[in-house]
Amino acid sequence: QGRLKEALDYAKKSIAICEKNGMREELMYSFFNAGNASIAMGENAESLAYYDKAIAINQSMKLGEMTFCDLSNSRGNALKRLGRYTEALNEYKKAQATAQKINYTNAANTVIANLGEVNMLMGNYPEALKYQLKTIELMEASGDRANLVENYVHASTIYEKLNDYPSALAYQKKARFLRDSTASKESDKA
Repeated sequence: QGRLKEALDYAKKSIAICEKNGMREELMYSFFNAGNASIAMGENAESLAYYDKAIAINQSMKLGEMTFCDLSNSRGNALKRLGRYTEALNEYKKAQATAQKINYTNAANTVIANLGEVNMLMGNYPEALKYQLKTIELMEASGDRANLVENYVHASTIYEKLNDYPSALAYQKKARFLRDSTASKESDKA
């Protein structure tokens, strides 16, 4: 609902209740929720601290690899936003290995997109392109248009950095077409 401060306040209340009552598993989820609210607010250092606490509980209690994968990906997001790209890359690789091991498709797809973006930010353009094109392929195949414009723009940027201007232009056009068609649908709906 976009009520981020309220979400964080509730997560903090939940943390206090869980700590007071020794509810460790629930505490992990409360830290995770606090991290999610914090990162949405742009409080990246705070989100990293919350994710670290959630991961520590997950590992000490062995609460499952799916949850670890989600936490690890989120931790990578916090590191990426803090400009700690090498650490983010390593975190995403851990999440990717876990997702592949347990066949957690949704997480694997998300991590592939994040690997593309962090490699792009690091200037590893050939590696970034590999992940970016896979992300686009997966999104187009599944009909997931939520972040497709962003990923077209990333592909365009990477191609531009690789001096492949025709491909950069083609992806820029795809992004513009999708953005315009989405805006038109939203306008019609309104």
